[in-house]
Amino acid sequence: MDLTPEQLVAALLRVSQGAHNGAYRGMGKAAAMVKGVAMKYSSPGTTPFPKAPFDKGRYRAAMYSKVKEEAETIIGTVGNKAGYGLYIELGTSRMAARPVIQRSITDSEADIGKTLAEETFKGIREAAYL
Repeated sequence: MDLTPEQLVAALLRVSQGAHNGAYRGMGKAAAMVKGVAMKYSSPGTTPFPKAPFDKGRYRAAMYSKVKEEAETIIGTVGNKAGYGLYIELGTSRMAARPVIQRSITDSEADIGKTLAEETFKGIREAAYL
């Protein structure tokens, strides 16, 4: 297959955009996955933290995940909208930290990498076959 320089540039731009789209999609999936693990760790009977205050479900219900782009950087965020979420995550002078979200990220690292790679390569393949 012979390509003109213009065709080659267009093809490379498509592949680059496909990689970006796939990475964005992958970040959304990875953030949702971490949110799911955090919700599990915030459930009675499945939390790895002793004496965790997760019996009513408000903290678990306040979990969220989102993805955004800033200055060509894709950012996945997992957080908690409960007003006391930061105190649970970091602890206070009277309460030990229960880093639910941080532990969820750490425990999901391999799956996060796999998801990002799969979705990025999927985006490249889709763009390459247009």
